[in-house]
Amino acid sequence: MELTVRTASLDDVESLVVMNKHLIEDEGSRNPMDMEELKHRMIGMIEGEWKVLLINNQTEDVGYMVYKVSPDEYFPEQSELYIRQYFIKRQHRGTGLGAQAFNFISENYFPENTTLTLDVLEINPGGRKFWEKVGFKPYLTHMKKNNDP
Repeated sequence: MELTVRTASLDDVESLVVMNKHLIEDEGSRNPMDMEELKHRMIGMIEGEWKVLLINNQTEDVGYMVYKVSPDEYFPEQSELYIRQYFIKRQHRGTGLGAQAFNFISENYFPENTTLTLDVLEINPGGRKFWEKVGFKPYLTHMKKNNDP
């Protein structure tokens, strides 16, 4: 399957917001944002320092990625790329399309010699399995505790 990837524009916001809402649902996030709040956040990402890419399979938008490149915290001469959101529509999962799109983006959009980082929710084992399949390894565990009385 031939994929195309392009930088998203404000014309893509409605499609991106729907996919972002599905991402939140699918990964089990506790993010309570409604569609209007997600829209404002996505506009801010597109207009701000985040890179937003739209993935298309020649017939429809099948996913998107949001990422940012910044200097490494400990080695500022090196860069670190943080993947904030990566989403492939439900009906296209398990087909290899997600890995194909990720590899294409890695080869064509990411700077060379860059460390890639992302977060995967513990309640999303499918997400973790995908990221391990494309070469990521656990680095740290972020823990939370509600300090309820």
